[in-house]
Amino acid sequence: QTFSYMFYLKLLVPDMRCGCYGVLSCCNLSERSCKALSSVLRSQSCRLTELDLSNNKLQDLGAKQLCTGLESPHCKLKILRLSGCMITAEGCVALASAMRGNPYHLTELDLSYNHLGDFGVRLLSARLRDPLSTLETLRLGGCHLSEALSTVLCSESCSLRELDLSNNDLQDSGVRGLLAGLESPHCKLETLRLCPADSFVYPDQCLKLTYNTVLNTISFNNFSLSGCLIRYDGCASLAAALRSNPSHLRKLDLSYNHPGDSGVGLLSTGLKNPLWRLGILKYDS
Repeated sequence: QTFSYMFYLKLLVPDMRCGCYGVLSCCNLSERSCKALSSVLRSQSCRLTELDLSNNKLQDLGAKQLCTGLESPHCKLKILRLSGCMITAEGCVALASAMRGNPYHLTELDLSYNHLGDFGVRLLSARLRDPLSTLETLRLGGCHLSEALSTVLCSESCSLRELDLSNNDLQDSGVRGLLAGLESPHCKLETLRLCPADSFVYPDQCLKLTYNTVLNTISFNNFSLSGCLIRYDGCASLAAALRSNPSHLRKLDLSYNHPGDSGVGLLSTGLKNPLWRLGILKYDS
């Protein structure tokens, strides 16, 4: 089966140089396939702007081979999806190097459901703080993270507008670091996802943040932190942030966490405060 996919991939290579989109998700590709794809990206005539290789067993070796194409000055990729490709921190070294070598085009990178860990993401963080970086969307859902890129969000040169950290074990310390990044006047984030995709909690299973750049305050309506292992300390940080800007939040979802009675009590005051617009506080008893 792998042989047949490789055979058809070789037939597709000339066409991929001419097209703008390459969708090869779930095609049983391995690191061997990345060598052919890398040659496409290095081609001066290549017009590919979007490449989806999700759910293939590329592993770190495949990521390294692919990155030889990504760092080429001829590579014009804007969107790269590598979700579920069995990449670890070792593969992040190559990705960070490629982003340094060619920082001018990539605007969206999906690395969700890989085994990056905090160390792997730290390797990418330096590139996200690069003034030349054009990356606006980064997906890191299910990457075994406990940190939340707070130093990146605080960076004046960071161009991130959308960040997906869903299905990670951030816990209280990770949430505190995240809030510190969100409060920075340099933070440009507009969309942040932190919770698992759980359709019976809320239809909009993501946290959408819009920022008032004049007042430097967070303005949002729906805040979902379902299943993020938040305890009392995390609730205290959330309550402090909401006290500084009480006029926007309407729904707060803390289901599948461990806030305890004390943590819930801190946030329940928002339901009684006439200055707060909080109308729904969801939690598990």
